[in-house]
Amino acid sequence: MLLADPVVIGLQTLAMLMAFPGVLFALACLVLKRAVARGSLFGFIDTLLRLLVFMLPWGTIVTGILILLLAAAGCSAEWHHAASGIVLTMAAGSAVIMYRVARLHDAGQRWFYVPGLISALISGWLFIAAK
Repeated sequence: MLLADPVVIGLQTLAMLMAFPGVLFALACLVLKRAVARGSLFGFIDTLLRLLVFMLPWGTIVTGILILLLAAAGCSAEWHHAASGIVLTMAAGSAVIMYRVARLHDAGQRWFYVPGLISALISGWLFIAAK
């Protein structure tokens, strides 16, 4: 396995670190939207507890595996193109989810988008530059 350029590895790591908080916030927005849609306090608590019991162990395992795979792919000269595309998709998707679900439209709330957009710009540049 050939290692990528150290600058590419650093930029890929920075993009990953900046994308994951937005992804987690978007996931939390989706979970809360689903829980609120139940319409009652009991339904809200029931949905949150069911998701907590399922997502806490399995979500932690899957997230850890995803981070390790993306980090390994970002360090590889052959796979950093794919890793950049995946991080770009995650950052852009989380921004869309935050815009549509959380309705962060006010000027003060737009700061939530900045890390994801920076991550998308870095990942997009790495994705295009890898070709």
